[in-house]
Amino acid sequence: LKDNKEALSFALILEIFRVIVFGIITFFDFHIDWSFTTVSLLLLLGLVEPLSIITFMKMHEFNELSISSIISRSRMIWVAVLATFFLGESLRVVDYIGIGVSFLGLSIAVAPRRFFVDKGVRLAVITAVIAAFVVILMKTSSTYVSLPVMMVFQSLPSVLLIPLLMKNPRQSILKFSKSNFKLIILFNFFNFLAM
Repeated sequence: LKDNKEALSFALILEIFRVIVFGIITFFDFHIDWSFTTVSLLLLLGLVEPLSIITFMKMHEFNELSISSIISRSRMIWVAVLATFFLGESLRVVDYIGIGVSFLGLSIAVAPRRFFVDKGVRLAVITAVIAAFVVILMKTSSTYVSLPVMMVFQSLPSVLLIPLLMKNPRQSILKFSKSNFKLIILFNFFNFLAM
């Protein structure tokens, strides 16, 4: 995606794929505990996901894959930190030391001067934080709803919102799909397996 300027097309294709695949699976695994908490969590997840997928794809548009993949993996650190605040999980001293060492290693890998200058690096950090928040929401929601239902609620708002941000969605998707068909299939396949 670097310098390709088609991040929104890729994001939209991914979200459409998720809605279709998980929509079909929903027929076999549909569970939802209808309550204010469940609906609130699913709505919040649906509102955060467009921001998550857009920053994720934009991160790759402005960065080399090697740098963006290192920084985006810091979401695991952010999950631990955010879980302390949102889920009441507690960290031990050794956990805080591990987080500090991880951030130090990340800073060395990226070079501190790039963090303040490089738009791609900043987007990668923002992506990691947002993705960590999505993980927290998914973990919390999983108590009330099956994974396929959660994925449809998570992805459907992106399918509706992303085209509004594109100049010519249909033409952009067709152009991107033609030139990146193998990449799209491969990415969606592994993304599906990761769920």
